[in-house]
Amino acid sequence: LRFSSSVAAGALILTHVARAQQANQICETYEGCGSCEDPELRFLTASKSAGFSSSSESLTTSTSLKYTNCAREPFPGQTITLELIKLDIDALSAGGTLDDCTDTNDVSVVSFPCMTDSSLSVDFNDPNALPSLQKIRFANLKTVDGITILSLPALISISAPGTLDDCTDTNDVSVVSFPCMTKSSSRSVIFFPNQQNLFPSLQKIRFANLKTVKEIRIQLLPALISISAPLLELTSVQIDINDNNLLPKIDLPSLSETGDVFIFGNDNLKKISLPQLRNSNNVFEVFGNPKLEKLCASNLESGGDVCIGNNQPFLDADLS
Repeated sequence: LRFSSSVAAGALILTHVARAQQANQICETYEGCGSCEDPELRFLTASKSAGFSSSSESLTTSTSLKYTNCAREPFPGQTITLELIKLDIDALSAGGTLDDCTDTNDVSVVSFPCMTDSSLSVDFNDPNALPSLQKIRFANLKTVDGITILSLPALISISAPGTLDDCTDTNDVSVVSFPCMTKSSSRSVIFFPNQQNLFPSLQKIRFANLKTVKEIRIQLLPALISISAPLLELTSVQIDINDNNLLPKIDLPSLSETGDVFIFGNDNLKKISLPQLRNSNNVFEVFGNPKLEKLCASNLESGGDVCIGNNQPFLDADLS
């Protein structure tokens, strides 16, 4: 199971991600599909939505469309994509459902209320197919092969209250990804399960486009093997990566400035690469990583209080 957020900013705390993956109960609502006996039934409904116009400084209303697919297997044998939904809407348009002034750019909601147990995958990863898409709904979905939702500029809601059953829960999440986070200088990233044992199978954490953040703390994740933040340049408070027993390397190729650096207690850590780091303004501490072989911070000019522990017998450190 992969959790991927299209939200641009937010305080990311591991418990918050867990809540995004969980729901207390399934609300069985079929949204006009009857009892889901007709696998061919699809329809579009129009609704008025309010918005604020910055040019006129007034509230405006516009027509938006909801696409509902009543099939238990919406596109049999195929991954469910926004492109397929767009083609289906175009087919409905050809049948007279849409007029000349209303097209797929007006679709703000897609819903699959009859999907329950599916072997299909969902891959919504095209910002141009339905550019106004705000809400994605799977009201009764219990199991699915996979869900990927990325790079949707208008998205504000994902609803799949029954996706996790007794056999599929946060224990199965191996990847979390936040590709739309770029600059969050007042926000913190805290992946610290403490005694809650959240995400015991989490292997990979990804921030594909993150450049600035207040702090990053990644601690006590027993399955973690990868942290990816290739564009990260600044953490104003600290980077704290500790007690992740399987993590083999830390590579932050663009990081140039941080408040503090704490890297310790990672039993299998062999390499730390911070090639662009110039300033660690207060503290730079690396200790208790018994297999650490390489520490590269060759452009470090100001490290504050530097501590490189002597309990790292294989270490070759370059802090020139």
